[in-house]
Amino acid sequence: MYLMAIIGMLGWGTWGNILVAAQRNGIQFKFETFYVDFIFTILIMSVIYGLALGEFQAGEDDRRFTVYDFDFKNEGELWKSVLYTFFGGVLWNFGNLGLTKSFEVLGLAISFPVGVGSGLVVGTALAYGLNPGGANPIFLFIGMGVGLMALLVASLMHHLKNIEAGKESTMDDNIDTVGAPATLEAGESDGKKLQDHAANDGAAPQKPSTARSVIVLVISGVFLGIGGGISTLGYQMAKKDDWIPGRLSPYGAMFWYSVGTVASNLLVVPFSLYLPLDGAAPSSLSVFFKEYVKAPFAAHGYSFAAGLIWTTGFLGVNTSSQAEGLSPAAAYAIGQCAPLAGILSGLIFWQEFNGQPWSVWSALGGTVFLYIVAIVLISLANALG
Repeated sequence: MYLMAIIGMLGWGTWGNILVAAQRNGIQFKFETFYVDFIFTILIMSVIYGLALGEFQAGEDDRRFTVYDFDFKNEGELWKSVLYTFFGGVLWNFGNLGLTKSFEVLGLAISFPVGVGSGLVVGTALAYGLNPGGANPIFLFIGMGVGLMALLVASLMHHLKNIEAGKESTMDDNIDTVGAPATLEAGESDGKKLQDHAANDGAAPQKPSTARSVIVLVISGVFLGIGGGISTLGYQMAKKDDWIPGRLSPYGAMFWYSVGTVASNLLVVPFSLYLPLDGAAPSSLSVFFKEYVKAPFAAHGYSFAAGLIWTTGFLGVNTSSQAEGLSPAAAYAIGQCAPLAGILSGLIFWQEFNGQPWSVWSALGGTVFLYIVAIVLISLANALG
């Protein structure tokens, strides 16, 4: 169960590296092009995982994805579970749009603690409140608090990197004012920035006010937290005496959640085009479709790869959420430690901390240490639950 939770954290924390790779290989495409491919990949992979893994018995769980998770006739409460997970996917999609756009406008130093932190608090608290008893609340929320401290230290780390980037900007035209991508969110932000500038023919967008951006960021984090928390009402809890009737399997929960994200994309994409949160020039659907068709094959390939990695992380969170001994709240909290995986991938694969002063390395060490402590405390919460 902990292995799947760690896989969830790694998947959610490393998929942004795909956009970093796209940027470094000179692949330019509009944000909405990436986002449409990304969301459809989540749905496609949820079906593939369901057919490949959800048809086999796992322990005492003999439910088959293609039978049980669509058996509305015999499972009278199943439609409620589907609605919970579907609505969770809708809320997550709107929250994810605002969050990813806010990283570019506000930078990582503000976005990390505000956006990711609010999502962590709301999602963990809601998941525990809706499914209490699976974890010791004291250790769970202390672990969540340590995770928030890790976000704050990560924020300081990126602020210090920004200072160094400013010192070297006159010598290196490739250094961005937001800082080199070192995490999931950083790589995601830089990739989208490249796409949006390319789509606007090089014209620099007019960024919205900081106050408006912070409000959008907080609302986005709350949407992410509610989406993740409310969807746990549709999950099948770990078997103790018997299964809870009408609750979805991990693969069914993945599928209906992803259906919610795809359906809401019919609103999310036009909203992003007509009312861009990052201050870019508005665009129309007709222009978007033309740009989508003209996008290079490699752009769609990178988007698919990013969705594949994210969905693998989603699989890890879903399966660990329904495992005996690991509550949905704890699994969600561990998954939200994903920035740790992103930071480490930036350190190992992109060498983005090479040449940084001791202050940045100290903040990096503090961030890693606090995330490890948070994961240990959350694990203890389950052991004592």
